[in-house]
Amino acid sequence: MALNLSPLVENFVGSRLTFTSSHSFDETVARLRRQTNPDSQPFSQPQKPYKPYIDMTQAEFVEFISSQRGPSGFMYFHELEFGSWVNLFDIGGGKRMKKFIVGNPLIAINILRNDERAALNVPIELLVRELDNERGVEIVYLKPEPVLVPDAADRRGEVEKAFLVLDPRVSQV
Repeated sequence: MALNLSPLVENFVGSRLTFTSSHSFDETVARLRRQTNPDSQPFSQPQKPYKPYIDMTQAEFVEFISSQRGPSGFMYFHELEFGSWVNLFDIGGGKRMKKFIVGNPLIAINILRNDERAALNVPIELLVRELDNERGVEIVYLKPEPVLVPDAADRRGEVEKAFLVLDPRVSQV
């Protein structure tokens, strides 16, 4: 039985930030992993015994997440290899490209307090793209805050303030 759903369309304007670095693709990927602690235990696929989050107190959860963060304050969730398969379709000119999903639930909670739909935008995604002629890489990041709270202008400032901590952390990664 099909659901009869009617979408509510909320238009927004976003910003894409591109950081360019002369570092190699391999250096940048290695640094990103070091900064985000790839040995952390992500939410979706725990790789070692853990106490389920639902059974934790708030203090235990904060302690657990704090132990999982890397030096950047973000924790590693996942990475996707794009370069190899898009090159099969003659896209990318043989350059390497990876998408990383990184975040910090302790930052996210401040954003989600203002709009639970922001869960669509956290954790954040970073695209590392190799440049032509070994000139370095681009790290591309979509600023998520413009998509938040379109119907609550009175809370917009609170959400933007919560997101302000992301940009400096992304540029340090």
